[in-house]
Amino acid sequence: MPLRADRPVRVVADQLGLDVSLELTSPAGEVIETVADRSSGLEVLVAIVPKSGSYGLEVAAASEKLPAGDVDLRIEEFRDTPEVRAAARLHQEARAIAARGKDSRRDARRAFEAARDAWAEAGDESMTAWALEEIGDLSILIPEPVAARLAYAEAAKRFAALGRAADQAVAQYGAGHALHQQGDYAGACAQWKATFDLEGALTPSDRVDLRYAYAADLKQQGEYDEALPIIESALETYRGLGMLTEELTAQAELGSIHLMRRDTVRALDALTCGVARSRETARPDMEARFLQRLAVLEWEIGDRDAAAEQATRALALFRRAGNHVAEGAVLVLLGDVLGRRDDLDGAEANYR
Repeated sequence: MPLRADRPVRVVADQLGLDVSLELTSPAGEVIETVADRSSGLEVLVAIVPKSGSYGLEVAAASEKLPAGDVDLRIEEFRDTPEVRAAARLHQEARAIAARGKDSRRDARRAFEAARDAWAEAGDESMTAWALEEIGDLSILIPEPVAARLAYAEAAKRFAALGRAADQAVAQYGAGHALHQQGDYAGACAQWKATFDLEGALTPSDRVDLRYAYAADLKQQGEYDEALPIIESALETYRGLGMLTEELTAQAELGSIHLMRRDTVRALDALTCGVARSRETARPDMEARFLQRLAVLEWEIGDRDAAAEQATRALALFRRAGNHVAEGAVLVLLGDVLGRRDDLDGAEANYR
């Protein structure tokens, strides 16, 4: 596509049911910027190029397994004013800082805060909202959930005023995630439930993520019977969409709910199916999670030998994957099991 030097441009992909990524390349084939931030609403790429010429733009589906959907793609030049140029440069610089990784998140957030103020001064409500959502995303990762919630809430308010239902829903989902990160599960559920009216504007994967998050926090509050059918439905949807990690996570959550409901038979079935599915799909990290839960189940029903066996298998897989947090949790469980079997030396070794 032809671009003019020093003229700020915006590439907008309206994801009407299909999650896409955008990649802008120079006439020489060098990647200038890649955007793949969200799977519903708008993907927005902002750029100012130093030389006029024919630039490449690649639009790619996020996954071959997702169902077919529509994308509305447009390329827009901003109004050519000093304020807009300044805001666009700040936005592009903030994206570049964010791309540097974890250690640059605070710097990137400060850069997006400057971009937000510049877009507001330039009178561009849409880009102000986008900068706010970037601030929310970075605040979640830092993590500073209070700052994230405030940024998402303001973005959602602005998107609502612009009539952007999908983007409003994504921002509200982010606000729910921030509340979850604070441990306010009731608040998160209320936020997500309030977003259900907008879920028709979301892509299929985001719709199921919204429902799954709601059910997971119902479980955190002990609302197991209400959470159970939502988790079961999400599991089937994830499987149909080919979203393996999400499918296995939902399967593990299903087993946990049955454990908490004291439904031993259904818990055993869910967790055993999870082990088999993890092996079938070559996911030893998830197999370890299911084995850990099986060890807890065996412990609950008093079969300490079986609990020790499952925990030992999980421990080996967690160590192989380098998951030290999970390894520590299993070592504590093994210590408990061995202590109950009067193997005090073995228990002490695991605790140490």
